[in-house]
Amino acid sequence: MTRTILTVAIVLLVSLPAPAQTCREWHLRDVPGPSPRGEFGLAYDPHRDVTVLIGGSSNLTFDAVFRETWEWNGRAWTLVSTGGPTQRCDNAVTYDSTRQAVLSFGGYNGTFLRDTWTWDGTWVQRSTTGPSARADASIGFDPTDGTATLFGGLAGATVQADTWRWNGTTWSPLAPATVPPLRWIHRAAYDAARDEIVFFGGASRNPTPVVLGDMWAWNGSNWVQKAFAFGSLFCMSACIVRQSLTCCWPLTFHSFCACSNPACWEASCSPLRGLA
Repeated sequence: MTRTILTVAIVLLVSLPAPAQTCREWHLRDVPGPSPRGEFGLAYDPHRDVTVLIGGSSNLTFDAVFRETWEWNGRAWTLVSTGGPTQRCDNAVTYDSTRQAVLSFGGYNGTFLRDTWTWDGTWVQRSTTGPSARADASIGFDPTDGTATLFGGLAGATVQADTWRWNGTTWSPLAPATVPPLRWIHRAAYDAARDEIVFFGGASRNPTPVVLGDMWAWNGSNWVQKAFAFGSLFCMSACIVRQSLTCCWPLTFHSFCACSNPACWEASCSPLRGLA
């Protein structure tokens, strides 16, 4: 009798359908909005639940640089301002969760800029001093200490390798013991799991840039290079993006969405994330 019940239970377990997989996909939102452009600033404002787009350029020769602020609410774009900062592109933008405002620094409109602005539904100019005029710097906000950290950028033929901190009112230059190589057009974000601001890549010089593939983290007092093996780069990129939702099975130069089981994530992705 016991053997019969056990056999039935096993059959039932084997027959159960596999749990639904949760996978992220790109979807085209074909709705009216900003005109075609690139090199704009973009940040999500969780307090107001909108994505904020600032400025941009109509092409890579800067024939038209925009003085527009748009917001995306998940369904539609709205042009919310044509005032505030002058027209610009390539500005460094992040969200300041302490002051619940989008922060924008610098950019380019035929002239390199160095002004600092915040947007919370209203534009406010915060500073005209601090880092030298530049475009394509990286910036990330650390909510644990309420400051933003900016690194690098471009001003004409001069590529920067300096580090600055914004405390909500004032920029301060920092002098870390370790400094990443100079660069521009790199991108940064805050890593909440490790409480650090990370950036990747960029270009090393102008006008004949060398594209970079290194990764650095700011721990609040110093820059630390994050090493990874090139062979696991593609899986690492996918896993970093998807770790809160899915597991990525590691394959050579490929990864795909497999499941939402944390155990599967740890077993399959962690060994190939490649972070030192």
